[in-house]
Amino acid sequence: KFSGAARTEATVILGTAIVRVRDNVGKLQTVRVLLDSGSQISAITLQCATRLGLRQIKSRIEVTGLSQQRVTKVKGVTQCQFIPLHTEGPQFCATSVVILTHITMQLPGDRIPSAVRERYHHLLLADPEFDVPGPIDMLLGSDLYPHLLQSKADIIHSTGLPSAMNTQLGWIVVGALNETSTSPMVSLSAVS
Repeated sequence: KFSGAARTEATVILGTAIVRVRDNVGKLQTVRVLLDSGSQISAITLQCATRLGLRQIKSRIEVTGLSQQRVTKVKGVTQCQFIPLHTEGPQFCATSVVILTHITMQLPGDRIPSAVRERYHHLLLADPEFDVPGPIDMLLGSDLYPHLLQSKADIIHSTGLPSAMNTQLGWIVVGALNETSTSPMVSLSAVS
């Protein structure tokens, strides 16, 4: 388990995307990924790797999570190729993807207030269902994260709302959501 959760005044939204991964017969299948620049590895769930028919290679790799706790559910490593949901490129090759029985809890943890979707409805979102809790099939860590960024990334900041960042996969919504900013008293047209 690589992500931490804490009770605070703000909800933090982690960036997710839907990508299309080439399976063992060359067919593209959709996979929900978490973009995590704080992870030193990329990982995929055993269930997803099996569904895609990816070749699983035994490995003695050791993975540690928060507080240096060892992850004991490593099932091997694999590799895969993926492209964005909405376009035919670019194509990315993920090598040495660690296979785990579980990556993280459903994300987001709770349904995100509609004010966030309303603010970013005009963008081509990397994960059209970013605001609905759902399972994570794959984690894209720092080995791939820099390649997913645009060379001059556009970022939209909105007071009290998470930001939107343009990536090679489409726009991701990421950052803190101040719960008071989504009350009916706040006018979204006043947000820059």
